[in-house]
Amino acid sequence: MAKKKRYKQNQSWFQIKAKGSQKAEIYIYGDIGENWWEPEKSNTAENLIDELGELKGKDITVRINSFGGSVVDGIAIYNALKRHDGVVDVAIDAVAYSAASLIAMAGEKVVMAENALLMIHAPLMSWVTGNAERMRSVADILDKYADAMVSSYLRDGGPDESTVSGWLKDGEDHYFTAAEALEEGLIDSVTDAVDVAASLHSFNMRGYATPLLHPAAVVAAHKPSPEGPTMAKKTEPAATPKPAAPATPVNAADPQNQPDLADGNVVAIENAAYARRDAQVKARNDEILPIFALHVGKPGMSELKDQVLGDPAITTDKARAMILDQLGQGTEPLNQVHPHIAAGVDARDKNIEAKTQALLSRVSHEDQDRQNPYRGLTLHEMARMSLEESGTPVRGMSPVEFAPIALNPVLAMQTGSDFQVVLENTLHKMVLAGFHAQKSTYQRIAKMGNVSDFREWNRLVPGLVGNLDGVDEHGAYKDKTLPDAVKNAIKVSRTGNIIGVTPEVIINDDLGYLEDMSTYLGGAGPITIDRAVYALIESNPNLSDGHPLFSTEHGNLAGSGAAPSVSTLDAAGVAMAGQVAPGDDAVELDIEPDIALCHRGLRGQMYEVVNAEFNDDTSKNQRKPNRVRGIVSDIVSTGRLASNAAWYLFANPSIAPVIEVAFLNGQREPRVSMEESFRTSGMSWKVELPFGVAAIGHHGGFKNPGQ
Repeated sequence: MAKKKRYKQNQSWFQIKAKGSQKAEIYIYGDIGENWWEPEKSNTAENLIDELGELKGKDITVRINSFGGSVVDGIAIYNALKRHDGVVDVAIDAVAYSAASLIAMAGEKVVMAENALLMIHAPLMSWVTGNAERMRSVADILDKYADAMVSSYLRDGGPDESTVSGWLKDGEDHYFTAAEALEEGLIDSVTDAVDVAASLHSFNMRGYATPLLHPAAVVAAHKPSPEGPTMAKKTEPAATPKPAAPATPVNAADPQNQPDLADGNVVAIENAAYARRDAQVKARNDEILPIFALHVGKPGMSELKDQVLGDPAITTDKARAMILDQLGQGTEPLNQVHPHIAAGVDARDKNIEAKTQALLSRVSHEDQDRQNPYRGLTLHEMARMSLEESGTPVRGMSPVEFAPIALNPVLAMQTGSDFQVVLENTLHKMVLAGFHAQKSTYQRIAKMGNVSDFREWNRLVPGLVGNLDGVDEHGAYKDKTLPDAVKNAIKVSRTGNIIGVTPEVIINDDLGYLEDMSTYLGGAGPITIDRAVYALIESNPNLSDGHPLFSTEHGNLAGSGAAPSVSTLDAAGVAMAGQVAPGDDAVELDIEPDIALCHRGLRGQMYEVVNAEFNDDTSKNQRKPNRVRGIVSDIVSTGRLASNAAWYLFANPSIAPVIEVAFLNGQREPRVSMEESFRTSGMSWKVELPFGVAAIGHHGGFKNPGQ
């Protein structure tokens, strides 16, 4: 069975024509590899190489008319052509830019039409996201690609390695006419001009630093006759170009008044390109001028108008944004010094509340209110309504145009749009829902504390100061001092993550993404604290006296490990009761255990020992009461402990705390704050929960390593 030719269905950039039994032609006409702008036309190097395998032993002429494309595909095609067991020649019919110029170097003989162009530049990536280190790493990767490409341009009699490396790394687009390419040694000869048709509009021009308006740069997309142009030897003079035909007037707005460009009339080609550009600029100006007319006499608006009309590269969308920015110049929020005092809730607050409720009801966080006028609105519909309510001119704009405006904090301040506030309220409520839905256990073991900044705060354990002293012989009260050994410190650190809201999220109405990110980040808060508490307990840190939290020096570590039982729990309780106060008093504190902590795998055994009526360790015929029944009021079991054998007893943390979890200024729930995201033209909401975990005392805890 003949091999199926996969490229036929979505053919877009190459075609193979066999001639006789020993000769074939490959036309590379179009973007090479992945087609980013029209994915349905994508066709990678694999397809061409598959077809190339069927030409084994044949001589090949590769005809190129391409603005380039994927560097990876270009390298693969170059290597496949170099491996081919027949003679491979290359003819540049019109343009060979970027990756196409690399493929052109695979020819044993490379010829170029006298009206064609060749361009070499550094490999580029169309977009990249990430932090600064990610950006730098991508730049390094692009340099590696450039290094790998250098050898392909080192032809006999051609440029040296240093010159090629410069072309591939200096960030410039290096254009060569046929004569210049011949002089540089990049090609072997120049042929007569090829009759081609202009189709600049069909090529993707993104990624090129230099605008292409020269007639030779707009030739494309018309295959030469089957016989092809006559190859000129390198030693022969190039054919004299034919005189250009008189220019044909071009009216880009009238499809019936277009020149016949198939005759190679380069003047007409150039005029057509300029006419298309002028028509586009006129269409843009027709949209922009009425907007400027609304703001005649505003400061700086006349200068901005001249700037926009003088720069054809400024799009209509960008011009609108520039106008809004100019309108906001020099404006400041009113009443900056004296706060505005309002009684009750104003109309704007009610609108924000209604919009927030409408979004929350869409993700089932609140019941749907059928009286809510914003019920059922998509994100981009709500963004448009918020902008219109604030008086922002968005009529006629698509979501792609107004979504970035709705997410711009400067414009929101200037226009009074409440959309960002609505998003922040919605995200905050979903974050809190995720926070409270997540099960955590650290609150049952640790003391909850507060600090006002990020420095270290000393902790003097309350309830461990021994007896109150009587007055002295003069009737004065005595000072109570504690040794430094019981002063342990705690410090709060910032934790959090970012929720990014891009214009695409608004355009696509991806409220589900926002819900998932918010609830997951909210739920991550208690999980993070839980893990920090249990990791600290199991790390057994040193206290300020230099001894580990659980140690023989502190009298709170079992001499040998054993499973929970009546006898081991009783021994732990006796040890805790025997703890003495610090300082000169040294009186027994008689601390009672209140909480048992163990791995989830020990929970059943711990529960049986603590709640059994009788001591099952004794003879069934002489059953004794369980002397540790109810020794603790709470059994905390968790899979977040690494050891499934060790177990602990803790006193009530309000009496004899061992572990403290401190929060910044009493903030015990995640907080959502807004900041502009310059990377995405959107907004970012920071979900943060600053907290710290520390061991602040040893008297209220006991550890048995288990077995």
